[in-house]
Amino acid sequence: MNYKQIHDNIIENSKTRILEGYKEKHHIIPKCLGGKNIKENIAILTAKEHYIIHQLLVRIYPTNTKLIYAFWMMCNGSNKYRSNTNAVMYEEARKMFSSAQTGKVSSKRGITLSQEIKNKISKTRKAQNNTHWIGRHHTKESKLKQSNSAKHRQIIPENENKRREGISKGLKGVKKSSTHALNIAESKKGCKNPMFGKHSAISIPVYLYEDNMLIRKFNSHTEAAKVLNVSTYIIAKYIINKKIDLRLE
Repeated sequence: MNYKQIHDNIIENSKTRILEGYKEKHHIIPKCLGGKNIKENIAILTAKEHYIIHQLLVRIYPTNTKLIYAFWMMCNGSNKYRSNTNAVMYEEARKMFSSAQTGKVSSKRGITLSQEIKNKISKTRKAQNNTHWIGRHHTKESKLKQSNSAKHRQIIPENENKRREGISKGLKGVKKSSTHALNIAESKKGCKNPMFGKHSAISIPVYLYEDNMLIRKFNSHTEAAKVLNVSTYIIAKYIINKKIDLRLE
């Protein structure tokens, strides 16, 4: 079947008539194919013709995701003037749309935006304070809830080990950029990183005292938190010189 010929016949027929009642505008050359929004590129069609034209377009250009999306939207739209999509056509449109989405790759990937475009994006986002957190702050009640949640959060050693192993596996074999490698080398030489060569606070041994008497030694904050049934936040909060005095709480 010559889909292109059928498509062209419908378009040509629309140029030699005047429709009364309900009608729809259609770009003869779709905008995604370079068509312009000018009078010469607009056809006036019936709702049924408009549906058929888009049905033909996805057959003429089966790899054009934008045309597939347009046809899929027509199949899902509610229009009393347009004939209902039958089950066969709906299934075909759904499969085409699904395939297009699965293989879709962002056309903007790898593109460097100009400063002008960045400024426009920034301006738009700043104007959307009602839906974004730009310029907004948490209420005191919200901050208190977050604080209480953090104080009683339990760190399960098994989960923490899994998390660290996952990070390690993810970074295994990944080559550092020359800039990254240089920054690491410089930090080692000049000790730019104050934590370089030091143990994480959570892995430093701590000691539980009562009335200046040593009660117990813990190998880490995590172990102390688990035994004393409190969060590591509480442990860290009440440590002075590696000594825990929970009576301060």
